[in-house]
Amino acid sequence: MRYRNRGAVLLQVLIVVTALVAIVAVVAANHRQTSNILIGKMQLMRAEAASRAGISQALASLTTVNTNLVTMNDDWYLAGQQGDEQFDLGNATFRFQIIDAGSLIDINTSTSDILLNLSLTSEQSDSLLDWKDPATSTRPNGADNSVYTQLTSPYQKSSRPLRTLSELMLINGWTPSTLYGAPNDATGSAGVASPQGNTAGTRTLPLRSLITLDPGSSNTQGNGNQRVNVNQQITNINGLTQLGLDRGTATNLQRNAPWENFRTLFQQNALGTSQANIILNSVGFTADTRLTGKINLNTAQQGVLELLPDMTAELVSEILSRQSSGISNLGDLATFPNVTNGVLSQIADYFTVGSDTFIIRALGTAGQQSVAIEATVRITNGTPQIVNLERFPASYSAPEWWQWTSEPTVTTQVLGQTP
Repeated sequence: MRYRNRGAVLLQVLIVVTALVAIVAVVAANHRQTSNILIGKMQLMRAEAASRAGISQALASLTTVNTNLVTMNDDWYLAGQQGDEQFDLGNATFRFQIIDAGSLIDINTSTSDILLNLSLTSEQSDSLLDWKDPATSTRPNGADNSVYTQLTSPYQKSSRPLRTLSELMLINGWTPSTLYGAPNDATGSAGVASPQGNTAGTRTLPLRSLITLDPGSSNTQGNGNQRVNVNQQITNINGLTQLGLDRGTATNLQRNAPWENFRTLFQQNALGTSQANIILNSVGFTADTRLTGKINLNTAQQGVLELLPDMTAELVSEILSRQSSGISNLGDLATFPNVTNGVLSQIADYFTVGSDTFIIRALGTAGQQSVAIEATVRITNGTPQIVNLERFPASYSAPEWWQWTSEPTVTTQVLGQTP
């Protein structure tokens, strides 16, 4: 009987000990979980601070930019080695890249042809154009206020150009996957395919990596001289001949004034290479000091050039081959092989050789946490200023979609640590 009682007591002790061990294990697990959460939050804060340090370092590289002529030989382009250089802060790292916003597609000034070349659906394209249009009429596949006012949280279309890319999420047919989705997504809206007939194959970047808002350039020549507003000078033939134009060309410009753009000018005037060169270099059509929506010949990506209507593979190849040495003036287009008045009328209005707007892409990393930030910077009177800052979702694979190497190729030690 005594042994039987001892056995019962021993069993009870074992039960109690097992219960205590289980409790201790739960407490320890909860402690580890809490500790891991705190560590994760601290790493996220350090990654955020590191990313912003990258923004600051990139801003310093933009203080010496000559906005009249922006090329890939400039110091700003070499800073950060286009994302390949990693800066080590001790307990966090950052990488950054500076991009000329003029190398991307301006979604605010894009025509329906360009939008469809971006592999948007006709609903997305028409709805975007309707969103910006103050007119009440709608395009065949677009949307007017009747669509937006019937939503659970109703609102009205803006009837103005977009101010941020996140505003696209308000537009009929647009979703986060349209901008950030994986390339070649089954929905058909996330990946960006090359235009039909393009020899470059299928595009591999998300739409968000190819578009921007309101990139700008000075209404000047590459050397900084102001362009002559041909619509103001048109009554003065001598003023036009002083540009280097012959009297016959100057007379034709006077007779057919006013001119809206290069398209109409080259369509109505048979110009030789030298005269076309002078017009592209020296002539403008507005008194505005800043032009928007132009693409910089010196920095345009192949994928962007291929999206433009009327661009041939030969033209794209010629532009890319000249970027290494730099294209000093818009007039250089007239010297390209097989470029006629007809070709210039189709493509000249797309381009410029300068830029005043840049995009800084910065990736901060601490432990298992990463933060990707993109800052849009405008240079005014030599001073770079941030005009928009966007923090990307955690699912955005920055190195891959920014076309960076997965790992940095060089590491630079930076004094100090993030908090």
